[in-house]
Amino acid sequence: MTQAPPIETLRKNLADLIAESQALRADVKTSEAARRRESWFNLVISAIGMVAIVLVLVVAFQNRQITEQNNDLSQQIRSCTTPGGDCYKEGQARTSTAVGKILEAQLVIAECARSTTTDAALRACATKKLGG
Repeated sequence: MTQAPPIETLRKNLADLIAESQALRADVKTSEAARRRESWFNLVISAIGMVAIVLVLVVAFQNRQITEQNNDLSQQIRSCTTPGGDCYKEGQARTSTAVGKILEAQLVIAECARSTTTDAALRACATKKLGG
């Protein structure tokens, strides 16, 4: 017949098991805390990444709009600076009209200057003949 181990041995083995169980529990808590920190860190990194992607998309959209505006402006400038462009022709017509009116005013002033002797009379004569 085998003899049962003494009580002291059993107590020591039980104490060892309790200590090992507590050490395992501490390891599990430490691992869980580390996992939570990693999860939180991953969440923060993911959020930063998402914000960066959204910002890149916003900038790309704005750049597209600016490019379209610049194209429109470039076409308008080209139309105004290239002979034969619609804006160029309109500018020529406005300039021609303005020069014609200046020449007409000079002729009227010269004509009125021959028949008047004061600035007020000259101004009244020119205004009457120019229709203003």
